[in-house]
Amino acid sequence: MREFPDYYPPTPRRVPADLTEPSAPFRKQMNLFGVSVLLFFALYFGLIMLLAIGVVFCVTTPGAPSAPGQPNAWGILRWLVAGLLCVPIGILIKNLFHKEQLEKDYSIEIFPDDHPKLFRFLECVCAETGAPMPDRVMINHEINAAAGSEISVASLFSKPERTLFLGLGLLNVLNMTEFKAVLAHEFGHFSQQSMQSAPYARLGMLVINNILHGTHFGLDKVMDAIFFFMVKLHLALKREMEFHADLVAVSVAGSDAIPQLLFKCWWAEACMQQTMAELDMAREHDLYSRDVFVPQIRAGKHLRRRQKDPNFGEPPALPDERSRTMQLFRPEEDELAEMWSDHPSNYDRELNAKADYIRSDFDDSTPWTLFGDLDGLRREVSMRFYRQAFRVKASSVKWSSPEKVQAFLNEERAETSFDEERYGTLYNNRNLQALDPRALRTVSDKKPNVPEELLAGMRSLYSARVKRFGEVHQRHIEEHQMLTAIVNRWYRPKGGRFKMRNQRFQVREAREILRDLEKELEADTTWLRAFDTKVFVTYYELGQHLNPALAEELHDRYQFHFVIQGMWSILQGHKAPMSFMFDLLDEIGNQMDEDTFHLLIDIFRQAYEAFELVLEESALVHFPKLANMPAGESMRPFLLKGRLANKPSHFDEMLSVKWLVDFANQFQDVDKHLDRLHFKSLGNILSLQENIGARAEKKWGALVPGVAG
Repeated sequence: MREFPDYYPPTPRRVPADLTEPSAPFRKQMNLFGVSVLLFFALYFGLIMLLAIGVVFCVTTPGAPSAPGQPNAWGILRWLVAGLLCVPIGILIKNLFHKEQLEKDYSIEIFPDDHPKLFRFLECVCAETGAPMPDRVMINHEINAAAGSEISVASLFSKPERTLFLGLGLLNVLNMTEFKAVLAHEFGHFSQQSMQSAPYARLGMLVINNILHGTHFGLDKVMDAIFFFMVKLHLALKREMEFHADLVAVSVAGSDAIPQLLFKCWWAEACMQQTMAELDMAREHDLYSRDVFVPQIRAGKHLRRRQKDPNFGEPPALPDERSRTMQLFRPEEDELAEMWSDHPSNYDRELNAKADYIRSDFDDSTPWTLFGDLDGLRREVSMRFYRQAFRVKASSVKWSSPEKVQAFLNEERAETSFDEERYGTLYNNRNLQALDPRALRTVSDKKPNVPEELLAGMRSLYSARVKRFGEVHQRHIEEHQMLTAIVNRWYRPKGGRFKMRNQRFQVREAREILRDLEKELEADTTWLRAFDTKVFVTYYELGQHLNPALAEELHDRYQFHFVIQGMWSILQGHKAPMSFMFDLLDEIGNQMDEDTFHLLIDIFRQAYEAFELVLEESALVHFPKLANMPAGESMRPFLLKGRLANKPSHFDEMLSVKWLVDFANQFQDVDKHLDRLHFKSLGNILSLQENIGARAEKKWGALVPGVAG
């Protein structure tokens, strides 16, 4: 019986002896793919031999003698053809020695002397799974773990160096048992590389992939056709390998560990995306956190508060009865055909892990305890994170404590967060509707309503009916974006059909549906204009009764907000078409028809002109008092540092990829900054109105019947 350290989670009992034996579908796919690898190399070397025979034929075949003093045309032609045939031969042979390098630029190698508990943990998992120990262990910030090898043709005849990649972004959400399952799954892939049933089949595809990606000079289409034939077999094999690796994890961590791990990976990714957006914002204020994993934890708490669910992102507790479990995932509508996916769905992976159900007993301690010198480790990984995500060199910045960075983020959140229980979705992704605060102020100053009437009206502003309207309006906005994209051919639904309001429609019906929807949106706008006017008048007049300075501040904030949202809405009209065009370009590559080309030119010309207008206006606008903003200074440097990308002299000619990327990056930066200002400004307005309302309740609430607002 093996001796394991006390921090190593126990292995389930009564695990079937054949649980990790390769299944019949696995063996079938492995054998099919093994045969295809052999056929590929037979064809590949056959092509080299055929070309070589052509060279020999050209060189050795005698030609007709030429007249004295005349050049031997046949001899020149023979050597010219032989030289041309040598070019593809050289390429094909060179590609045999092409080596796929693992991505390790931003990863850090760690060693047993620095992290003895972790490497002892790895040895225990290897001992239980029968897998070889990795030759190297690399860590980074990502939400991922992977088993990899550097691949070349030599890998088919000798064991490649095995590398384990660990993304520390997972550790904030996993317990020790789930971490054990992660490792067991990856070590399952290591063991698959040395299976006696089909050695090196997996390596074969990686070698073939390297060869095909290096092929040029007219052979691309031939090799692509071969690759297209093989890729389906390979992807089917990879799905079976995932199923098998999951069962390896089940054998040492139980059936519940893999589904919970998959569930928590989604949550960790959501937290990291929130963290990256917030750290990018802090970076613009010269704040760089020495530990990016602290904001990741706080981001999770923020997301849970926003969802009003303290357990959001956590899988439900297992039933008390040990023979029972729960289903975490449901069948998904996957638009990506299964034949082109290299991983089974989470639903299928959960069914596979629980086919022979083995209860997991979770050790809830954190895997962070396995690492030595946590402060130094997290600091070094954080520096690599900034270099990878933001191209920031460690030597060029002044690092801040995570507490200082978090204080900045908390201040930003407080200014941009709305009370969703009070407002619902009423203020999500929309502008305050067109009203003239100056004209309304003039009317209110001449004949204000009495405080008691204003307070009664204030209490009824955000009723349940109003919040239901907000939800319907948000749905209308989302539907309008989708239909606009379909009508303008920015988005092409698969199969020529799209889903809306639980019905499916043909693409040709989108234009008529869009016209009907625009009438609904016009009615929404009319209602919102009256509502937003009532809100402003109510709080402005209450402010006048309380303290004229409050009313004047509210008016000024509305004035600033209308300038901001004007610029914001100008860019919003171009954001979706640009995004759709980039998606389309990514999908079709260089195969662009004339209509698509002219559509691209038109979209970017209009976006550029709108962008210029926004930047010109921003130079004339100055910041009011906002957290972390330079009050009184021009907005232009904040929106875009440096010059706008030069406008192409002829938009009607093909735009260079570099110009498209440069302009798209600048557009994205300005849009991001306007988004931030828009919601900071709106948050300040709502906060000031809440302050006015609270003071009004305190002063006149007892005089007005009904429940205080």
